Amino acid sequence: MSRSVRSTLVIVSVAAVAVTVLVTSGCEQSTTSTTTQSPPPSSPPPGTTPPTPTVQPGGDDDRPPVIISGGSIHLRMVARDRGKGKNQNHGEWKEDTGKWVQEHDMQKAKKLFVNVLYGSGGTNCDNPEWNFDVDSLVIDYNDGAAKKFSVSLEAKDGNGQARLVTDADAKKDAKLPFWLELKNASARLVSVTFPDGTVCTLDHLKSQVHIYPTNNKDPR
Repeated sequence: MSRSVRSTLVIVSVAAVAVTVLVTSGCEQSTTSTTTQSPPPSSPPPGTTPPTPTVQPGGDDDRPPVIISGGSIHLRMVARDRGKGKNQNHGEWKEDTGKWVQEHDMQKAKKLFVNVLYGSGGTNCDNPEWNFDVDSLVIDYNDGAAKKFSVSLEAKDGNGQARLVTDADAKKDAKLPFWLELKNASARLVSVTFPDGTVCTLDHLKSQVHIYPTNNKDPR
């Protein structure tokens, strides 16, 4: 082989190697990728979490009032947010020899102040601000037949005080021991009668009778 041919082969071989290197390098560059990681989510700065709302319980200066309302008929104790004692306990209904007794750790009552809402007929029956000052009242209702139950103070002790009781054919709510409901859910309010003979006709969908056991003072 002549010198000129050998020189040509060497040049071609070098060129081929150079092309191979360039191609290989290009392939490596095309297949190389850089992974960019996202920063972890940041936690809110301390003290920026909105506060959880808190429920402010009510208070009471006497035993809590009993609210009689319709739909079906309920007798529910409601802790009040008025009065000096600020008692926050609803109390409990307890069954005792055929009647339901309002049990509570506050003092017993000397009288009942009663307000009628959505009443009509008798004097002051349509005045929700009027206090009927009584020891007892009778609720007439209808569940397919005319029936009634009473709410009253039992026999008073030496201090002239007594517990509130009712002879309603009722049952205690499964979760709230300060709620009573008549056993017949179809019962509808008809009227409330006071000892002086005043009869207030009730709207079974809207009327309420608010009963405040108290000790010689207006609880409102």
